[in-house]
Amino acid sequence: RSVKNVVDEMEHLNKTYGMKGIYFCDDTFTLSPKWVREYCEELKKRGLKIKWACQSRVDQTDEDLMRVMKNSGLVQLDFGVESGSEKILKVLGKGGHGDRTEQIKHSFKLCKKLDIRTLATFIIGNPEETKEDIEQTFSLAKEIKADYTAFYFLTPYPGTDIYDMAIKNNWLDPDLPFSEIWAHRQPELPLMAITFSREELRDIRRHLQNHFFTRNYLRSSGNISFYSILLSILFRRPKVFFEAFKKLLRTRRIDYVVETLNAEYWRMKKYEGRG
Repeated sequence: RSVKNVVDEMEHLNKTYGMKGIYFCDDTFTLSPKWVREYCEELKKRGLKIKWACQSRVDQTDEDLMRVMKNSGLVQLDFGVESGSEKILKVLGKGGHGDRTEQIKHSFKLCKKLDIRTLATFIIGNPEETKEDIEQTFSLAKEIKADYTAFYFLTPYPGTDIYDMAIKNNWLDPDLPFSEIWAHRQPELPLMAITFSREELRDIRRHLQNHFFTRNYLRSSGNISFYSILLSILFRRPKVFFEAFKKLLRTRRIDYVVETLNAEYWRMKKYEGRG
């Protein structure tokens, strides 16, 4: 799409519905620096005060371009870091040239320097992955200190190289129905197990995700604090509140509880807006 087409739509949403922020779910958003610069210039030219966020790649971070993005309203960049192991990054086709983990560290340092919030996603359950690789991923996640850190199971979507590899090696049932278990965050167990059992992967992800609970939720500088959400649901939806904590006791996944309560909070706000 052209810059004009995208910004026209943003302006329409802003003026018609009062939209104040937008997230671009496109992992190639920064692929063309020229397009991004023109987009940022158009936002400023029209005087649109819209906060926006997008996905990016660690091999596409340029300080000058990031400053331009920041000055036009960018508040957050999301990166698919995937792993802290150079070996696993190459297995996933993310190796590229040079030291990928150094590129990752550089990208997050730049974001902190420019006061741009960050989200880092990692994948576990990869081919050839060992405990040492998991430890390297954990160490990198702690070092880069993203504002929000999430760990996903490897999901072999049809049409990808990983899917073909999974079928070839009998890691995946080719007749498995396409359902919610294909989501990035399967409820409790991964879709397939390669070097670890499903139960081991469940426990590994639980440990990793719970470690980042404080940074992910309690240090958030968002408009709605974690504590206000807790109190609001406790007094207005006590049944939902206690069901969420029963889920915590069952899964020992703190983030599941937070996501459940957060979804309920915004559901309440939605109905209030209709009233």
